[in-house]
Amino acid sequence: MSSSGLRQRNRPQTSLEPPRTFAEYKRAIASRPKKTFWEQNKSTIIPASLISLIVLYIAISTARPDLIPWLHSRSDLHHQAHGRKRPVARSVDSQTSTSSTAGTLELTDGELSKYNGEDANLPIYIAINGSIFDVSASPNFYGPGTHYAHFSGRDATRAWVTTCFSPLSQLTWDMRGVEEMFMPSYLDEQLERTAEGTVMDNGDPIPDEMKAQAQAVLKKVGSVSREEVDRRRKEDVVEAREEVEAAIKHWLDFYRDDGMYVEVGRVVGRPSPEEAFAGTTPPALCESARKKRPVKSGKLEKTMSDTMAKFLQ
Repeated sequence: MSSSGLRQRNRPQTSLEPPRTFAEYKRAIASRPKKTFWEQNKSTIIPASLISLIVLYIAISTARPDLIPWLHSRSDLHHQAHGRKRPVARSVDSQTSTSSTAGTLELTDGELSKYNGEDANLPIYIAINGSIFDVSASPNFYGPGTHYAHFSGRDATRAWVTTCFSPLSQLTWDMRGVEEMFMPSYLDEQLERTAEGTVMDNGDPIPDEMKAQAQAVLKKVGSVSREEVDRRRKEDVVEAREEVEAAIKHWLDFYRDDGMYVEVGRVVGRPSPEEAFAGTTPPALCESARKKRPVKSGKLEKTMSDTMAKFLQ
């Protein structure tokens, strides 16, 4: 028997003929019943018992592993990757802190804008939190058309902290609302919203099975009181502002300690932030900044710890 005859004989018997042309293939694909993500994956994201708080949260949120509470925060990983210790936050005046070795040059924001590398006769300056640094030693990084050119000739403290670089309104020293990226999201509060609501935070409807599972977990751990929520928010605001200061300090220390760059002076002639930005809306945090929000387990911490301990046994 020929090899082609053998292949024909061994071909699995099916009740449907396979598509012979690309057009038939497209029609076959289009005629398949469409299933939602939940229908396709519920067997894997609905476990047999409570354990799936972790998976439940992933389904509720955006399935981003960097938000899982037992992992390092993105900020910690950033400092580890650069071989630096995470800076300890300290209370500083966001517009008056200076280095003891800083230069004496004083420029307004308008004057600073001339030092953006477009005039070959002028040095290239950047400013962070009002401190001006000469980065002329790295024209391939800060010169016109280069990767960091958007920082040159301006104080873009906001972008240094948030890593939001567009639109241009993000390249400012307006720090209003930046602390929101460091305000934690609580798993137990998210669980309550899932158990009681009809749609998830992203607007998608909450599947009945997920809602039932959330309600079952909530019965075991209890709800979060209004007093507890208020206490958390007050503490979170303090911690978030410290995180903003720590991020600013990190970049100030980086340029002061690098060896290639020189702190030459300060930006002057500014009104207070309240006066400078009165009547304006602060730039919205970009998606990448919003995704850096830390996650806290809240009342679910023990449950999740026990679950992980059982999983690792």
